[in-house]
Amino acid sequence: MEGLTLDMAIPEVQAPAKKARVFFTGSTALPKGWGLCFDANRGTAADADGRRGRHVELPSSTNCMWFAGVTVRSYAAKATGQWIEIYLPGSLCQIAVGVDTVLDTTLLTCSKSGVDAGRFTQAGLPGKGTAKALQTVTGQKATLLDGTGSVNATALTGTGFVTGGVAAGDTVVIVAAEAGVTAGIYTVASVTNATTLVLTASASASALKCNYYILSAANPVCMAYLDPGPGQSGLQQWLSPLTGAAVDLDEWGATFVFGGVTIAANSTGILADGAEIGRKKFVKGMGTLTTSSYVVTVTNGIQADGATALATFSINAAAEQILLEWAGPKWKLILNLGTTLA
Repeated sequence: MEGLTLDMAIPEVQAPAKKARVFFTGSTALPKGWGLCFDANRGTAADADGRRGRHVELPSSTNCMWFAGVTVRSYAAKATGQWIEIYLPGSLCQIAVGVDTVLDTTLLTCSKSGVDAGRFTQAGLPGKGTAKALQTVTGQKATLLDGTGSVNATALTGTGFVTGGVAAGDTVVIVAAEAGVTAGIYTVASVTNATTLVLTASASASALKCNYYILSAANPVCMAYLDPGPGQSGLQQWLSPLTGAAVDLDEWGATFVFGGVTIAANSTGILADGAEIGRKKFVKGMGTLTTSSYVVTVTNGIQADGATALATFSINAAAEQILLEWAGPKWKLILNLGTTLA
């Protein structure tokens, strides 16, 4: 933890942290420990605008290379935006989590997916926006991320609802799903048995596959060390392939591909050129895609031998993953585990 200084007047139980006062441009409520990003393209491009380093917003694929920090406390919604305090990267502070954590072991990366953008869940790439847990927290009651869960109107089918102690009032976050499911945050109305529970609102019109995690509270937090960089992690996101359709793949951070479903024709994406030498892109399959695959066209790519072109890579199974690095004119293959290359 570079840059820390000793001060005998500071209580030993007070975590070392760096704060900043920033303006949140959104109108939504902000939970404690919620990740935010700078609005670095704010205003007129030709103008020197200091607000680009002072105004913050919820994470997205547009601002994910500008992770700012996490909220010091919770803030009520305010229609016109509001001034808030955040902990900056390099701080030891509490972060909002969606996974169980183990002291000095668990790595978590801030989500940029709309459904839970700002919460720390799946481990992505190192850099600003990634954190290491410095507290063991068991705030997660159940999780299913391989595409074998399903939802039909208000009925959610999965596993571990009884052994996990899921109860009315718990929070269900559907992070990825088949077309027809509304990914979002729901509340448990009742638990039917070990594999079925009822939500307070409908999430789909028919029985469809989904991935979810269930929390014991609306916002469990964990003490963690915010990675100070030097670079940005690019955050992490979920992606749901669609039969025969293009689904955007951004060129920053980590992308987890929803599986457990049949797609009759390939779903496609494009990996555009990177803007910074050394930037990395990680893509991982999280479940089986039957019949067809998620196929990504690499605009400019080269395989690990430095001679063979990398035109596409395809993912259709759990744990298939690929790591690429932008090396100037091309994306260079760093690691491939099971993805089909062409």
